[in-house]
Amino acid sequence: MRLLPGIVAALTCLLFGHAAAQEIPRIKARILSFDGKTLTVTSGTAGQNLTIGLMPNSHLMYEAKADLASIMPGDYLGATLDKSGSRWQAVEAHLLPDILRGAGEGLYPLPSNQDERVVTGEVAKNDSAAHQMTVAFRGSIGSDGPTCTGRAPREGGC
Repeated sequence: MRLLPGIVAALTCLLFGHAAAQEIPRIKARILSFDGKTLTVTSGTAGQNLTIGLMPNSHLMYEAKADLASIMPGDYLGATLDKSGSRWQAVEAHLLPDILRGAGEGLYPLPSNQDERVVTGEVAKNDSAAHQMTVAFRGSIGSDGPTCTGRAPREGGC
């Protein structure tokens, strides 16, 4: 597994009060411009630019390269997985801030490619010498039946 370096930013808009029970909207994209109030981003796909007005309580996060050995049990992690024989292999992994802990946690297929999965959860074990990591997650009943591999709500799930 390798962590991808990047200029890519993840935008997290946090809503307070009544909206606090809702899932946190997230956008992963490359920043094109920022004027202090409006952020223009692109997903990297031609013609996929988005202009976003930021709320005062919005948080911006960025990716930075990290060593696999620096990931500790208890860290909150998200990874994109490809099928390799009978096992899933990480294509990329991202340490996520604690404020996202529990949001969308689970194991579920990517809408764009059913042969890829996303896992989001807590690192249970990291054997960096063997390039193996165990990620524990809550799930929900997914499209593959009652296996708890779907995306869990912030509270509840399997």
